[in-house]
Order: sequence, then structure tokens, then C-alpha cells
Amino acid sequence: YRVAPASAKATIPTVSFATTAEAAIALKSPNPATRYIAWQKLRTAGAEAEPELLKLWADTNPRVRSRALFLLAQIKGRENIHLTAGLSDPDPQIRTATFRLIRTLTRSRGLASSVLETNQALAAKLVKDPSPQVRREMALSLHGAKDIAPMWAALAQQHDGKDRWYLEALGIGAAGQEDACLTAWLAAVGEKWNTPGGRDIVWRLRSPATAEYLAKILTDQA
Repeated sequence: YRVAPASAKATIPTVSFATTAEAAIALKSPNPATRYIAWQKLRTAGAEAEPELLKLWADTNPRVRSRALFLLAQIKGRENIHLTAGLSDPDPQIRTATFRLIRTLTRSRGLASSVLETNQALAAKLVKDPSPQVRREMALSLHGAKDIAPMWAALAQQHDGKDRWYLEALGIGAAGQEDACLTAWLAAVGEKWNTPGGRDIVWRLRSPATAEYLAKILTDQA
């Protein structure tokens, strides 16, 4: 159904995919089928489409910018350059989308896993990102990575006991490395572990070592 004033006349926009410039314009369409065809054209073009995609990357609409980034990050040899730009973007929506893209590419193509490993300054900045949404995505991106304990502990210290999605992201990120993550977190917080956020973390981690701390929580008269 189309709801419009009686005097309104529906028009169907003319769409062309003949060139990368036209396909880039079509990628901004609200119509999923149009975007799909544009996506395929631009993805097939590879590096040839980069100039047009960079124009979309400069757009004011974060959704358009995200669509451009998802293609820019798949240009062979340019993946980490564009992913680093996404993680450094001032818009938290773009930073969040970039973490999701990293997980997608790491799973499907084995790409992008070294972005934060090779840019320690960026990793240190993102661990303290002002947006909890970005930090949640960072926690999720640790799942399956190596030597995550220090970064995970830094993220865990920022859990305030109020954001259950942040807690679940920490749990998923630590899966398979719970012992190392718990050890690193306890080393960082010391005797100050018994807070609302700390009790959440002890409860959520599936480490045998949490039993001792769970017992302390249960027997705490306060």
C-alpha cells in the first residue's frame, strides 16, 4: 500500500548500473533489490570502484557511509587501511559497524584480524571508548582471538553493573579463555572486585576459579 495525498503522482526513479559512478548512486537507494545489484557491481569492480566509494564514505548519512565502508574494506590490499579509518571515525555508529564488519570478514575470508594487533595505539584508545556500544562490540570481537586477557580486563573494569548487554558481550568475548581473563581482571581490580559490576562478572564467567568468589558473595552479610 502507498499512502499519499490524492493529488500526489508516484514516480519510479530511473536507475542505471552501467558505471561504478552510477552503481554508487544506486547504493544509496532505499530499495534493497536496487542496493543488491549496486553492491554486486561495486564489489566486482574492486579497486576501480574505490574513488566512487570514497565519495560515499564522505556522505553525511551514517547508513550510506557504512554501506561504502563494507565494500571499501573488501578491496584487496586495502582492507586494513579502510578498517582503521572506520575504527577511528568520530561517529560511534561507524565504529560499531566497523567492529561488526571485522568479525564478518574474519569469519568469512580470514581478513581484518590483525587491525588492532598492528595498531596498538588505536586499540588502547578503543578500549576506553566513551560509547558503551562500541566497547560492547570490541568485547565481542575478542571471541576466538589470541592473548585477549589484558584487553578484556580493561573492558571489564568499565562494567558498572547496569548494562546487561555489556556483561553478555564480556562473557561471549571471554569464552574459552575465562581463566586467563579472570586472572587479568582480578590483578587489575585487586580487593575492589566486590562491586555490583564485579559480582556480575564473577557470576557470568564460566571459570572454575569463580566458585571461591561466588561463595564469598553468597556468605557476605552485607
